[in-house]
Amino acid sequence: MPRIENWALTSSLYDAPELKRLRIDGVVYGHDSYPDGSEITTSWIVGRNGRDLIVSSGKEYQLGVVRPDYEAQYPDAHNRLLAAVSAMEEIQGEQTSINEISR
Repeated sequence: MPRIENWALTSSLYDAPELKRLRIDGVVYGHDSYPDGSEITTSWIVGRNGRDLIVSSGKEYQLGVVRPDYEAQYPDAHNRLLAAVSAMEEIQGEQTSINEISR
Protein backbone atom coordinates (compact mmCIF):
# COMPACT_ATOMS: atom_id res chain seq x y z
CA MET A 1 0.00 0.00 0.00
CA PRO A 2 1.37 3.45 -0.85
CA ARG A 3 2.44 5.67 2.03
CA ILE A 4 2.31 9.47 2.02
CA GLU A 5 4.84 11.34 4.14
CA ASN A 6 5.14 15.06 4.88
CA TRP A 7 1.44 15.44 4.06
CA ALA A 8 -1.18 18.15 4.41
CA LEU A 9 -4.81 18.50 3.40
CA THR A 10 -5.63 20.59 0.37
CA SER A 11 -8.62 21.43 -1.80
CA SER A 12 -9.16 23.25 -5.07
CA LEU A 13 -9.20 27.03 -4.84
CA TYR A 14 -11.73 27.11 -7.65
CA ASP A 15 -14.47 24.93 -6.13
CA ALA A 16 -17.48 26.59 -4.58
CA PRO A 17 -17.40 26.15 -0.78
CA GLU A 18 -20.30 23.69 -0.82
CA LEU A 19 -18.44 21.57 -3.41
CA LYS A 20 -15.05 21.45 -1.68
CA ARG A 21 -13.45 18.03 -1.69
CA LEU A 22 -10.41 17.27 0.39
CA ARG A 23 -7.22 15.82 -1.04
CA ILE A 24 -3.80 15.02 0.37
CA ASP A 25 -0.58 16.65 -0.82
CA GLY A 26 2.61 14.87 0.14
CA VAL A 27 5.56 12.69 -0.76
CA VAL A 28 4.60 9.16 -1.82
CA TYR A 29 6.43 5.86 -1.36
CA GLY A 30 5.42 2.44 -2.65
CA HIS A 31 3.03 3.72 -5.34
CA ASP A 32 2.80 1.68 -8.54
CA SER A 33 2.61 4.80 -10.76
CA TYR A 34 5.13 7.15 -9.13
CA PRO A 35 8.77 6.74 -8.12
CA ASP A 36 9.47 6.85 -4.38
CA GLY A 37 9.88 10.42 -3.18
CA SER A 38 7.50 11.93 -5.75
CA GLU A 39 5.32 14.85 -4.71
CA ILE A 40 1.66 14.04 -5.39
CA THR A 41 -1.85 15.28 -4.78
CA THR A 42 -4.34 12.46 -4.34
CA SER A 43 -7.80 12.34 -5.80
CA TRP A 44 -10.43 13.40 -3.27
CA ILE A 45 -10.91 11.53 0.00
CA VAL A 46 -14.01 9.31 0.07
CA GLY A 47 -13.49 7.12 3.14
CA ARG A 48 -11.17 5.34 5.48
CA ASN A 49 -10.07 1.85 6.38
CA GLY A 50 -8.83 1.96 9.95
CA ARG A 51 -6.09 4.62 9.95
CA ASP A 52 -5.70 4.56 6.15
CA LEU A 53 -7.52 6.77 3.65
CA ILE A 54 -9.44 5.74 0.56
CA VAL A 55 -9.60 8.21 -2.33
CA SER A 56 -11.99 8.48 -5.27
CA SER A 57 -9.63 6.61 -7.61
CA GLY A 58 -10.04 3.59 -5.33
CA LYS A 59 -6.44 3.79 -4.13
CA GLU A 60 -5.80 3.38 -0.40
CA TYR A 61 -3.03 5.33 1.31
CA GLN A 62 -1.24 4.91 4.59
CA LEU A 63 -0.53 8.29 6.17
CA GLY A 64 2.93 8.87 7.54
CA VAL A 65 4.26 11.98 9.25
CA VAL A 66 2.26 15.18 8.88
CA ARG A 67 4.01 18.19 7.33
CA PRO A 68 5.39 20.20 10.29
CA ASP A 69 3.81 23.55 9.35
CA TYR A 70 0.42 21.87 8.85
CA GLU A 71 0.69 20.06 12.20
CA ALA A 72 1.61 23.35 13.90
CA GLN A 73 -1.47 25.02 12.44
CA TYR A 74 -3.76 22.01 13.05
CA PRO A 75 -2.45 20.06 16.06
CA ASP A 76 -3.23 16.32 16.03
CA ALA A 77 -3.98 16.63 12.30
CA HIS A 78 -3.93 12.88 11.62
CA ASN A 79 -6.56 12.02 14.23
CA ARG A 80 -8.64 15.07 13.35
CA LEU A 81 -8.66 14.02 9.70
CA LEU A 82 -9.69 10.46 10.54
CA ALA A 83 -12.51 11.76 12.77
CA ALA A 84 -13.73 14.09 9.99
CA VAL A 85 -13.69 11.27 7.42
CA SER A 86 -15.64 9.03 9.81
CA ALA A 87 -18.24 11.78 10.25
CA MET A 88 -18.40 12.20 6.46
CA GLU A 89 -18.98 8.45 6.03
CA GLU A 90 -21.73 8.54 8.65
CA ILE A 91 -23.49 11.39 6.85
CA GLN A 92 -23.15 9.59 3.52
CA GLY A 93 -24.66 6.49 5.11
CA GLU A 94 -27.62 8.50 6.40
CA GLN A 95 -28.14 10.04 2.96
CA THR A 96 -28.16 6.56 1.42
CA SER A 97 -30.77 5.46 3.96
CA ILE A 98 -32.92 8.51 3.18
CA ASN A 99 -32.65 7.81 -0.54
CA GLU A 100 -33.72 4.19 -0.01
CA ILE A 101 -36.74 5.28 2.07
CA SER A 102 -37.88 7.78 -0.56
CA ARG A 103 -37.92 5.20 -3.37
